[in-house]
Amino acid sequence: TNIAFAILIDGALKNTSRMYPDITIQAIQDDITLIGPRDQIEGTEGAWEYLKNRILLESDCLVNQTKTKVAMLSRPSENDKSSLSYIETDVGKLYGIEVCGIPIGEDDYIRHILSQRTNVMKEKIESISRRLSNNDAQAAWYNMKLSLQNTADYLISIIEPSYTNDLIHQVDESIIKSYSSIIGASIENDNEVDPNF
Repeated sequence: TNIAFAILIDGALKNTSRMYPDITIQAIQDDITLIGPRDQIEGTEGAWEYLKNRILLESDCLVNQTKTKVAMLSRPSENDKSSLSYIETDVGKLYGIEVCGIPIGEDDYIRHILSQRTNVMKEKIESISRRLSNNDAQAAWYNMKLSLQNTADYLISIIEPSYTNDLIHQVDESIIKSYSSIIGASIENDNEVDPNF
C-alpha cells in the first residue's frame, strides 16, 4: 500500500536531505518531488540519482520515474529555452507550466494565467449564482459557499499574495455582488434591514 511504501522510503529521503542540504524533497506517500539547483539534482552525482539508489538499497523498491517530478530552480540560458513549456501572448512567449492548476514560471506567465482565471471565476460566480438564485436561493447559497469560491481559495492558499492581490479584489467583488443577489439585500450596507426568507 502507499503508506507502507512511504515508511519504506523514509530513511532514503532523510539520507538524501542530509547529503544535499540545498535540495528540498517533498514526498506525499509514494509521490516524490525534488526542488533545488539544477546542477545538484541532475547527473550521476546528483540528488535524484542518489535518492533512487538509496531507495533501491534500503527498501529493494524501484522508483516509478513517470510519477516523480524534478523542478529546476536555475534559469536556463536563452539557447536552452527551446525545450521549455510556454504560451504565446500579445507580448510574446511567456514561459511556465501548471501543476495541479497552479501556474509556475516567469512572473509575467503567472500573472497572465491568474488574469485569465480571474475572468473565468468572476463569470462563473456571477452567472451561476444569478441563474440559481432565481429558482432556489438556498441552492445558490450552498453552491457559492461549497463550490464557486473554492477555486479562488485554492489559488490564494498556494500562490504568493504579490501575485494574487488583484484576483482577491476582483473575485471578492463578484462574491459580494452574488451573495447580495442571493439574499435580496446588500451585505455591505449596515443599515439594510435583514431580509425575510
